[in-house]
Amino acid sequence: MGKIHSRIGTAADVAAVIEIARAMHAGSRYSRLPFDAERLRGLLAWLAGHGDGLFLVTVAEGEIVGALAACAVEHPWLSAQAANAFELFVRPEHHGGVIGARLLKGYIAWAREMEIPGELITASEQQGHGSSAYTACGFKPTGNVYACEEAR
Repeated sequence: MGKIHSRIGTAADVAAVIEIARAMHAGSRYSRLPFDAERLRGLLAWLAGHGDGLFLVTVAEGEIVGALAACAVEHPWLSAQAANAFELFVRPEHHGGVIGARLLKGYIAWAREMEIPGELITASEQQGHGSSAYTACGFKPTGNVYACEEAR
C-alpha cells in the first residue's frame, strides 16, 4: 500500500464511506436489518458541519479506505464533555491492517484537543471487527453492551 493519510471528511467523501459501510453491513450480524444510506449520509453531513462532530477519513493511493464518525457531548452526570466514536468504517480488505488504528489515533487526538479526559473518550465496537485496533490504541473494555436479539 502506498502513501496513507487521514484528514477531515467532506461532503465529497460521503458516497465512498457509504459504500464501505454497506460492505461492512453485508458481512455483519446486522445484515438482516435494512441498510439506510440516507440516514448515514445525514449523520456524516451533520458531523462534518458541527463543531462537536468528527468525520475523519483515511486515504490510501487516492482512495478512501476508512472513516470514523464521532461526536462530543456533555456527559449526562459529570461536569465534563465526553467523546464517543459511533462507528469505525474500514474496507473489508483492509481489516487487520493499520487503517483502523490510524483513524482511532486521529479520534483520540481530536478529543484531547477538545480537552476531553481520557476515561471519557469512548468507542463503540459492535460490528465484530477492529478489537485489536482498539486495544492497540489504548482502549480497554469497560463494560458490556447488551443487545436484545429478540424482544420477549
